[in-house]
Amino acid sequence: MPVQISTAKRYSLIKQCFGAVLEPHGFTTEGSKTSVFWRKTEDGIFHYVVAWRALRKPKYDILAFAHSPLLDDEFSEKHPDKIGCLMNGYLHSKFGVGVRGEQLFCRTEEGLLRDFEQRGKNMLIEHAVPFLNNIQTLQDLAPLINAVGAKEKLNKLL
Repeated sequence: MPVQISTAKRYSLIKQCFGAVLEPHGFTTEGSKTSVFWRKTEDGIFHYVVAWRALRKPKYDILAFAHSPLLDDEFSEKHPDKIGCLMNGYLHSKFGVGVRGEQLFCRTEEGLLRDFEQRGKNMLIEHAVPFLNNIQTLQDLAPLINAVGAKEKLNKLL
């Protein structure tokens, strides 16, 4: 029977797999104690790609979302590992980025690597990166925000 992997090993594998796809697009995990990938646009918008472990399940969701320090007074303390997602950012192989996500297995090393190769890699290439490439400014971000407090701050800024 395959052996369950530790949290540290899971983070390491996710950094390795996601990094091969995301780093050529300018993403880094600098400052992350886990496996949060991020990059910053010229206009100061931050893009994030996160593997979010499901509660009580050996699976994870992939989230792709954008954020701005102008929308969170504690941004610098939270970045990168504790930044909240202000939009519907779940990845799905069929539906792209939105409210409905598609979970990938992560109980064993073999399962994580297999599911990433079969589904996760394409989700990043076909959906996450193009979605985030279209969010370069606060104006691009505005229609995607659904968190009430952030939406109010954004409306005052625009």
